[in-house]
Amino acid sequence: EKMELEDDDYGVDLEVYALWTLAEQFLRCGRVMNALKCLEAVLQGGEVQVTTSQQRQQQAASATEGTPMGRHHPAGAVFELKTRLRIAGLLLKFTDDVDWIKSHLDRSLLLVQEVPARLKGNYGALVIEHMCALARKRKSSVLLRKALQMGLDFATQEGLEEWYYYFSMEMAESFTNGNPEHGDSESDGANDERYSKAIKVLDAAQQYAAVCHNTKIEKLFLLA
Repeated sequence: EKMELEDDDYGVDLEVYALWTLAEQFLRCGRVMNALKCLEAVLQGGEVQVTTSQQRQQQAASATEGTPMGRHHPAGAVFELKTRLRIAGLLLKFTDDVDWIKSHLDRSLLLVQEVPARLKGNYGALVIEHMCALARKRKSSVLLRKALQMGLDFATQEGLEEWYYYFSMEMAESFTNGNPEHGDSESDGANDERYSKAIKVLDAAQQYAAVCHNTKIEKLFLLA
């Protein structure tokens, strides 16, 4: 997945643009950590630094304290959000540093409120999708379902029909495919309760499709 500049990346200065481009070049060569250093440098205002895991977490968390990664970042909220999602995606794929990932996703969730209204829905859903992936990496069914419920609520609030169906299917699957390694009980009672919850999720999705006059999707959830 390649990150590209778009019209919304207004205000990107030459140094930031160069770091972003260099990160993609490193990725094409398989040098993931070098790419991550460039992307983190973008958030630090252009200064490339070699940092420890703890320092990286502190830097990412400091975004809410008015540091160079804060809301007045010269590249703007859209560019910062896009960069943080890129970092989080790479970390999810190539590392197990859940704290580092979480720090970027927490900040991204705040940035969703600052991007233009026409972009809020899609970026918000993408952040939540990454949060679901982080929950799976942490092997926590509780965190996964919490993130999925956040996705359903957000999709409903923003009128994101396709994302609502996506999160509904993921939620139903999380109930039907209970995983003991992720904290799910294997007792008959617990299995019955999860199946009942899955049915309620699918029923809600079917009703949502009916309200949206999406006959094909309504039939799909009816069969499910």
